[in-house]
Amino acid sequence: MKSLILVLALVQSVAIVSASAQNTVDELRTSKQIVSWTDSDLPVYSIQISAAHSAPDDVSFFKNLDIVYEYQAPDGLFKYYYGKFATYAEANKSIAKVRQNGFKEAFIVNLRGGFARPTSPVKVDRIVTTGGKTIEIDPNTDYVIQVGAYRYPLYISFFDNVGEVYEYRLNDKIFRYTTKPIKGSQVEAELSRVRSLGYTKAFVVEYSLYQPYKIE
Repeated sequence: MKSLILVLALVQSVAIVSASAQNTVDELRTSKQIVSWTDSDLPVYSIQISAAHSAPDDVSFFKNLDIVYEYQAPDGLFKYYYGKFATYAEANKSIAKVRQNGFKEAFIVNLRGGFARPTSPVKVDRIVTTGGKTIEIDPNTDYVIQVGAYRYPLYISFFDNVGEVYEYRLNDKIFRYTTKPIKGSQVEAELSRVRSLGYTKAFVVEYSLYQPYKIE
């Protein structure tokens, strides 16, 4: 009997915690820190910070953002976005700030013409980057080609055949080496050039992600 009472007490405790978390999510919606989007509200570009099958229990996830947009997609996922932008370039100006606030996996999405069938007002290519992933290349955004990453620093002269090379040290204490920044319209040709020099695993990175860690 004591075991049954204990189990019931635990179930009640979990239910209270869940209700409390849901009430907190509702409070953020009421205070307009979380604003729901319908299909007609979707902007052209935004920054996606999360996607899940249900609203988050831990709303402290949003504490560093003044306003978050919530969209329940046709597949049932709750998707959360930061910002409304008319162009990719405008969204790209905010992506570094969002990632620095703890949303490391945030990325820019194009929502024009409906969520499931995005289109773009500019030509966008896709280039393979680290881990075999692909990124959208905006012609007007600055990118670098990473040629190496090491636990210890190297002399820049090690990469003489590459040309001008930049050195960075990120928070993980790894030293990274890249080409000089170039516009997206030049990325494909530059990546091909660097790989032809023997750096077959070279890949593309948005310059804004590395720029704060550049070693002068």
